[in-house]
Order: sequence, then C-alpha cells, then structure tokens
Amino acid sequence: MPDPVIDTQDIRISVEDRPHFDKKCSVEVPAGCITKIKARLAEGGMEQSDEQLVQLLIKICLDETVARFDFQSQWGPAFPAAGVPQLPPEGEDFCFDFVVDDAPGFSIPDFSEITIRKPVRVIAAADVQREVESHCIESGEHAPHVGPIAPGDRITFDLQIASNQDEVEAITFKDLVARVVAGTAPLLINGIFFHGLSSVLVGHQVKEVVQARLSVPPKVQRGAFDGELHDFTINLTQVERSSPLSEDEVVKQFGTPSAAIFREQIRIALNQRFEIDQLSFMTEDLFRQLLELVEYKPPQRVVLSGQRNFAQSKFQMVVNNGGSQEEAQSAAEDAFTSCEALVEKSMKRQAIVFRLRALHNLTTSEDQVQEHIRQMAAVQNKRPEQLRQELVDAGELNNISAKVLEKEITLLAMQHCTLLEIDAETLQ
Repeated sequence: MPDPVIDTQDIRISVEDRPHFDKKCSVEVPAGCITKIKARLAEGGMEQSDEQLVQLLIKICLDETVARFDFQSQWGPAFPAAGVPQLPPEGEDFCFDFVVDDAPGFSIPDFSEITIRKPVRVIAAADVQREVESHCIESGEHAPHVGPIAPGDRITFDLQIASNQDEVEAITFKDLVARVVAGTAPLLINGIFFHGLSSVLVGHQVKEVVQARLSVPPKVQRGAFDGELHDFTINLTQVERSSPLSEDEVVKQFGTPSAAIFREQIRIALNQRFEIDQLSFMTEDLFRQLLELVEYKPPQRVVLSGQRNFAQSKFQMVVNNGGSQEEAQSAAEDAFTSCEALVEKSMKRQAIVFRLRALHNLTTSEDQVQEHIRQMAAVQNKRPEQLRQELVDAGELNNISAKVLEKEITLLAMQHCTLLEIDAETLQ
C-alpha cells in the first residue's frame, strides 16, 4: 500500500458550537501539504486545475473533520454566502470555514409506550361483487357521452385541491379516471376513496368546471391539508358511457379457469390492497405521535434551504400558469414566509427517521424500493417500470426510499407497541 501523501494530522481544525447541533469549523491546510499533494498528482500524471485542486482539498478536510471529531452529519456541510474558497498563492496556507451538523442523540420514546391505531376490515362478498362488476364494466366498450353524468359513467378529469392558506401551493392531479357511483358512496380514484365527490358530479357534463368544498382523504392529507374542508376544482375533460361484458366473458378474457377462482383472486387482491393502506395509516399514526413527543429543532440553515426550495417551486408554478414575473416573485416571497413551520416539521420527521435508523441498524434495499413502487403501480393501474421512470423524472426516488424506511420503522414499532384495532370504515 503506498505511503499517504500527507499526514492529515497536520491540518489545523478548530470547532465552534452553533445553535441546533451545527458546528462552525475553521480549517487551515499548511502550504507544505499542498505542495506534497501537487507533487504526487504530477508524479502520477494527474495534474489538476485550480478548481479541481480546491475540490480535492475541501474533500480531504471535510473527511478529516468528520473523522477527527466523530461527527454524525445528517444535513451535510454548508459554506458561507461567499461560496467555496479559492486556491491561495504559492507558499500560503489554504484556509476556509464551513458549517456541518452533528446529529444529536436525542431521546426517542420507547415503542412500548406508544399506541398505534390499526384499521381492520373484512373483505365481504359485497366487496368482491362490486369489484367483479367494475371489471365487467371496464372490460366492455366505452363511447363518448354528451349529457348529464349518471352513476356508472366513466369520467376523465383534472383535480385541484386548494389549501385554506392562500400562500400554500394547491395539490394538483392531471388526467384522473374514475367511475361515478350512486348515492353517497365514495368515488374511488387510484385506490383512494374521495367522499362526497361522486354525488357532486352527477348531473354535470363534459367540459364543465365543477366547484365543491369537501374533505381531503387521509392518504392525500399533508401539512396544510389536514382536517378541515377544502375547495375542490374539477375540470371534466371526458365522459364515457359503457356497455359491460358478462362475468363469464371477463373470466374468459382473464384466462381464469372458473368464476369461483376469479372471485377468490379478487378477494386476495382486495385484501392485499387493504393491507397496504393499513400499514400506510399506521405509519402516519406512529409519526404523528413521534413528532409530538420528540424534542428536536433542525439547524436554521437547513430550514432556510427548504424554504427557498418551496418558494422557488411556487415561483415556477405561477409562471407556468401564465403569471407575470412580478406576480411570481410576490407569491414566492409569501410562500417563503408562510412555509417555515411545514418545512421544519418535515425536517424534524427526517431527523427522527435518521435517529431510529442508527439506533436499530435499519437499512433499505433496492428490492424493497422496487416492491414499494410495484405496490404503488398496482393501486394506480400503471406498469411498475412506467411509474419508476415518472418518479425518477420528478426527482422523487429518494422520497420513495424514505417511505420504505418509515415502513420498516413501523413494522419494528408494531412488535413492541400497543395496537388499538379500529373499524376502517370510520376513517373514510
């Protein structure tokens, strides 16, 4: 093994405590160390530009700082507003400052002290029958319909859910497809039940924009969308009336040996779908309590970064919707100010996950991520590879890994906590 180019102990590092677990680190790399590094690079035919050499020096210093002081960084380093340092003149030391967090060993409540609500339900014959009828309708022929919407019609629409806080960005869905149902039954969209939405749409026609004030399903709720009623805007882009196939024709189409086996397969699929929803609800119930019980405040620089990203997203949304630069800038400024609590809550949740992962040596694998995507695709009636590409394009793949890790934490918690069974119907 070749001798190290320099002794990293020659690097001078001083550390100053900052609020919320941040550390300000001042680093000095002696000029002699820089000379040795440059000579070794030249010897190996790997001469680098000043910018490349600066990046190499910074990496050496960051690695040495973390190792020397045993920092457990979650949020990574940050440099002053002036940016990364410049390479000093020949014969001078390389000096710079940076900030890095040392993730605290804050207290996490023992899982045995927590009660998690566990939704339960039995997949009844009526549930299977409804799913059979749905397959019969969806497998039939569909023709465009002009006229009042009636139960049984298939609709395609865009949906926007506005927060009660004007500065918070609306939740927007494009090209949703659903089958209108009778009475007060909820509308099923991508595996999520929307109560009150179906009855609102009956009687309207294609190309209409329908306004309603409804509750947001628990699986869609986040941040400023918890609890209360919110304004729904539904843009109906297509209405179709269907001629269903018979159950025997559908059984034959699916290549199933018999109607009885077909119904059993449906029952199993419905049960699997419910188990996915069940674990999702329990995860949210667990983390709702952890957020209340854990004392932790993320570094202000991390919160500010999240606020800036949120504001930039708001700016881009206004521009994409035809707003002026002035309108977009005003909306972004309002969003930056208003989102601090939401960003801080999100960062706190990430910190709790980070802490629990370290405490229990939890890991996630690519297979687990792929399985999670497969489950999501099944609910949304998409191919797993299609959904994965959509997630990659949207930069959401890391969020999926975080969801998988949260699920692992919930499964661990379930082994020790008190489980309180509740009727799933009361949650819809």
